[in-house]
Amino acid sequence: MVYELLIKTDFDEFLGYEKYKSNNNSKKNYRNGIRRRKLNTVDGCIPDLVIPRAREKFYPALLEKYKRNEPLLNELITSLYGNNVSTRSIDAIIEKLFDCKYTASSISNITNTVIEEVKAFKERELEKDYYVIYIDSLFTNIRRNTVAKEAVYLVLGVNTEGYRDILGFYIYPQESASVWDDIFKDLKSRGLERVLLFVTDGLTGIEDVIKNNFPKAKIQRCLLHITRNINKKCRVKDREELMKDFKKVYKVSSKEESKTNFEIFKQKWNKIYPDICKNLDATYEYIPTFLEFPEPIRIQIYTTNWIERANKEIRKYLRPKNSLPNIESAEKIIYLAVLKYTNNWSTRKLRGFSLCKEELDKMIENI
Repeated sequence: MVYELLIKTDFDEFLGYEKYKSNNNSKKNYRNGIRRRKLNTVDGCIPDLVIPRAREKFYPALLEKYKRNEPLLNELITSLYGNNVSTRSIDAIIEKLFDCKYTASSISNITNTVIEEVKAFKERELEKDYYVIYIDSLFTNIRRNTVAKEAVYLVLGVNTEGYRDILGFYIYPQESASVWDDIFKDLKSRGLERVLLFVTDGLTGIEDVIKNNFPKAKIQRCLLHITRNINKKCRVKDREELMKDFKKVYKVSSKEESKTNFEIFKQKWNKIYPDICKNLDATYEYIPTFLEFPEPIRIQIYTTNWIERANKEIRKYLRPKNSLPNIESAEKIIYLAVLKYTNNWSTRKLRGFSLCKEELDKMIENI
């Protein structure tokens, strides 16, 4: 058997002499029988793998201490778990392919090796400067005695080379601006200092929290969220015309033109939809912010689309789990999803940022 042959070779090197040959070891580290143990491998289950013993402790390099699974098999199980495969399906796949039986708790124990990686990810040092940071949250069911929906906060940054990266994810019982305050303080403690632009969906109070933590950063409200809210508050018969007029507020080349068209919009629609105009007027300063940035990246920064795409991928991983038994389980799944998603970004710069790097660098130096 290949495994036993590899272990034998390892054991001979450990002792310094082969079986049946002279022992020149001055420490008298003799062979001392054998022991047997079960090992699950990609070649199937070995119920009684022979491991030689010596007077001094010997443990084969091939095996992990106290583990009953070959490392490669553990990696496969973790990969399946991280690719949105349920524990029941993983058990069925492994049993069919490798004749090894696993329980849900066994699979959970194997994937617990990810927990240390999650801790390192959440504590890793960040770059000092980021051109753009997108913030958003999603909800998933988590058990804390009882099951309830909790908020998963996600922070996505575009660094000064134009690459995207998930800076962190955080789980809290509810979504609020005060939680974002804690998150921003954590990001700063890990090295973040300057941000040119925050892109947000407009959570109540979020702008004040951003200004308190990053007073020189600019803020852009997601225009897609704004248009959705307008659509909900107007009659169907008015929707097309109203949206056409609102597009003139942001489908322009300058903030001055935006302001002029916004005044025209209010004059036309204020009597019919005063609430829409009042809400827009209260937050207008965050609507045309993207027009202060170079034209090649404007399409990338006037919505939260990029972080919503990441959220969509994470939801795919969370959806098969009706509820997660604890925070650690949620963090394992989210981390594996984030890891896969960011690996896809690692060699691709976000379109437009390379074209205006010099201008963006000047802007960030002036903060």
